[in-house]
Amino acid sequence: MELRSFEQLKRAGGVAPAGWKFDSSDWWLEENGLIMEPPQFPVPPRRYLVTGDRAVTAVLTIHPADKNGDRRWELNDGATLHDVTHLACRSARYRPVSGDGSCSPANVQKAAFPVDPGAQMPAVAGCRQQAAGLRSSAGDRRRRGRLNGARGLAAALEMYHYKYASWQDGHSSE
Repeated sequence: MELRSFEQLKRAGGVAPAGWKFDSSDWWLEENGLIMEPPQFPVPPRRYLVTGDRAVTAVLTIHPADKNGDRRWELNDGATLHDVTHLACRSARYRPVSGDGSCSPANVQKAAFPVDPGAQMPAVAGCRQQAAGLRSSAGDRRRRGRLNGARGLAAALEMYHYKYASWQDGHSSE
């Protein structure tokens, strides 16, 4: 949802057109200045259809945790992270410094978007910021990995930057 639509989002009771609920105490912004649906952690184990909006679409399988709590992921048909991501995508989570309601997308400097390659996500008055994103390079040819490490978590978060469909429960989202 575009920043310029934030007033519309408030008038709709915080419900975005895609059906997700905006939480003013914990919200996300991506590098093009879009208010994001908050990612779900841990990412539910199931199969997702993923693409980087280039030539490849693949199935990302996130496996349930094993007896040690480790979770694995893999891409099918030889696809790699490079194939199915937008590469160095960034986002940030914003939460209030205090309870006075001053942490708001209304305070975002819209001129800061899109964020320049290599730059940090912008600070927002009244907010604590936690950066997130895929710090992958064009050479990242991994086809499988673990979700417990920072890179694995970033890869899982990245899938929220593009269309995906869950085939396990029939739910789809954009």
